[in-house]
Formats: sequence, C-alpha cells, structure tokens
Amino acid sequence: MSIADFIFAAVLLVIVAAIVVVGVAVRSLRVGRAPRHWWLIWWIHLFTGIGLGIYFTSFEYASGATWRVVGFPVPIVIFELKGGRWVDFPNGLGPLVFGINGVAFTSILLIPFSILALIQFGGWPTAAVRTKGFPVR
Repeated sequence: MSIADFIFAAVLLVIVAAIVVVGVAVRSLRVGRAPRHWWLIWWIHLFTGIGLGIYFTSFEYASGATWRVVGFPVPIVIFELKGGRWVDFPNGLGPLVFGINGVAFTSILLIPFSILALIQFGGWPTAAVRTKGFPVR
C-alpha cells in the first residue's frame, strides 16, 4: 500500500465518520428546535468547507526536489521531474476529487460544531425524541 493509498483511505474514513456525526447533529438540531443562529452557523461552516475544498483541490505545492503535487488532501495529479521534463500522474478520479476534498474540509469544519450541537440539544436524537413524548421507531 502506497502513501497515496493510505492518505486516500484516511480521508474516506474521516468523511464517513463525519457524515454520521453531522447527520446525527442535524437531526438533533431539528428535534431540539435549535434557534436560527445555530442553523446560520451550520450553513456558514458548510459553505466555507466546500469553498476550502475547491480551493485546496487546485492548490499546488512541492513535495520534494523533483515532485509537484496538485490538490490536498487527495491530490488530483502528481508531477515528477524526469530528464528535465515534468511527467504527470493523474489519480484517475478527475473531477470527483473536487467533491471528495470539499466533503473532507466540510466535515473537518462541521465535526466540532456538530459535537457542540449534540451537547447543547440533549445528546443523541433518540433521547431528545423520548423527552418530547414523540414515538420512537
């Protein structure tokens, strides 16, 4: 397993964990009747994460004397200097990397907010639903 495969697997693991935590927090916000400023902060985090993901997908940096990488945390292409020419190694995902990086940065921004929302509005949604007297499925 190469380092690129490890980074890609780690990013996907963070994305899956974030989707679960953010989904539970959104449900907790809805059931807990969160005030509008909580939702405003949630949307600001969401759009900031998407913007950062798009920006960092087109971000280019040097990863050594003969390596250039475009895209962070999942690179869209890696260039290697061979014989005075840059040889490209695209990752094969193409435009999908913009979405992956967007979700990665969004999840990084939304996880702390989601944990605060879970604490503020009574924890897991099933507990919040039971205290309100709604039936639990």
